[in-house]
Amino acid sequence: MMNSGLHSTIAFVSLALIFSVMLSVSASAAPAAAPAALDDWTIMYYAVGEAKIQDDQITALNQINESHKPGRGVNFICQFDYQDKPAQLYVLKDKFVIMGSSSDGTISDNMGNPETLYKFLKYGITNYPASHYALIIDSHGSGIESYRGAGSTADRPVSFREFWKSFYEMDDILDATAYDYDDNDCLTLVEARGAIMKAMARHNEGRRLDVMFNAACWQMMAEWNGQIRDCVKYVIACPTTCYCSAPAVAGFIHKLCRNKLTPLQVAQRIAEDYIDDVSKETIIAAIDSEQYDDFILAFNRWLYMFIRELPDSGGVGFKSAAFVDPEHDGNQRFVSFRSLISSVLAGKLTFKPSAKLLEAARALSSQYDKCLAASWRKGYEGAGGMSIYFPIESKQWKSFRNHYAVMNLAVETLWDEYLDFARGVEGPEGSDKFLLLVRGLKRLHDEVSFRKAQFERAEAASLSGAKTLFARSLQSANGLAADMEALFALSVREDLARGGESILRYAAFLDRTSAEGKRDFAGLNALILKTMKASQADGSCSMNESGQKKVMKLLN
Repeated sequence: MMNSGLHSTIAFVSLALIFSVMLSVSASAAPAAAPAALDDWTIMYYAVGEAKIQDDQITALNQINESHKPGRGVNFICQFDYQDKPAQLYVLKDKFVIMGSSSDGTISDNMGNPETLYKFLKYGITNYPASHYALIIDSHGSGIESYRGAGSTADRPVSFREFWKSFYEMDDILDATAYDYDDNDCLTLVEARGAIMKAMARHNEGRRLDVMFNAACWQMMAEWNGQIRDCVKYVIACPTTCYCSAPAVAGFIHKLCRNKLTPLQVAQRIAEDYIDDVSKETIIAAIDSEQYDDFILAFNRWLYMFIRELPDSGGVGFKSAAFVDPEHDGNQRFVSFRSLISSVLAGKLTFKPSAKLLEAARALSSQYDKCLAASWRKGYEGAGGMSIYFPIESKQWKSFRNHYAVMNLAVETLWDEYLDFARGVEGPEGSDKFLLLVRGLKRLHDEVSFRKAQFERAEAASLSGAKTLFARSLQSANGLAADMEALFALSVREDLARGGESILRYAAFLDRTSAEGKRDFAGLNALILKTMKASQADGSCSMNESGQKKVMKLLN
């Protein structure tokens, strides 16, 4: 099957996230007997059919039907949204049994609705409890961009308001802007994360989903992994065009039904089966999300230094980088993460990197390797593992930057600040590297507050699963904020030692900001003032007296 990335948006196109199946399990009034041993695995296969891939998906299901051995501790459920036909919900027993259909209203056929995905996960976990859970989404994909347009706004609290409401009030429906072919809908990364988080919090005690295979084009992205690392342990996907992934699905289930495998072994098996079956150039990787926090920390540390050392005249800073979407020649959007790191270490830059920047790049390379639970490629010399969004044209970045701004990678790191600078986005921040760093740190402070509010709300409502998930998410943001604050304090000290030109520009920026807007910078101002007083105390501050008074007045 060739997932050529026709219609798919941010996470996978028509993720006809189904399983609106509301089959309820009645509670018994009689005392329960000793609980039966859990099955080893429940596999949830989310297949969105389309002419180019549907036959392969059906072939895979037939292979699974032939290889499955009942009673071996492996449950398999599938929601299949046939093109131009009703969606069906199947459960594999001695053979496939239809448990629901969109034709009678027991399930939804709009697999681009995040509530549909949530209900599918809920059905699988509550009706087929197991020690481990795997989700496979088999469809078309387009990376972080939607072929239907740029989508949502950058106002993160507003974009999440309906998710908050739905998360805590069981009967409310998530707003959706996703799409599938029949329903003209698709999932975004934010929506897909919301559905998975909601299912893990309510029905899996806040534990991560063990394995997720994104069997669609351009899904092994830093953005996607950053979005779901707190709710999925192993993520498998291609940063390139994804070919014939259905045999990999059938192959690993065949193996799983005959051997006890750990989640890591399952992730590695899927990647191996995929690469063995493909003859064309491609890449597939599996990411260990438990290593991702340290990777993001190293990435943002390196990125902070990289932005500071970029020439003030602008530009991307890289002389060459390996793109991983050759089918979009002349309109590249995804660059190999491995290639970015290698370019720095090989000195393929438009400026001479400092020893500290090279040291940070080596640390980033080490953490990146630790994240890779598996990585295979055919062709693509110089590339490997995952990709990151890197639109080659300025107009393309400007078109999608508001949509990009709500993703975790954008609020946790300086990557979108870098893209603003590299692609020449107009505005005071886009032309001033110091103000870009200020903006990045402020957004990270806002994110810490946002996640703290999530955690406190879950705690107040005694929602233990949500509390576990949000505690994990908050811990990540706190670690990133502390590290970036330390880097920023060093930058402030260095600027003050040179006369404080950047601090004065920041003070002028604040002076143009409304009183209400200034309050949003209170935490950042306190950090600058604390650093400035320390610099004054040890005699390293070279800013003139009038400048110091102006800064003190505006920042207090």
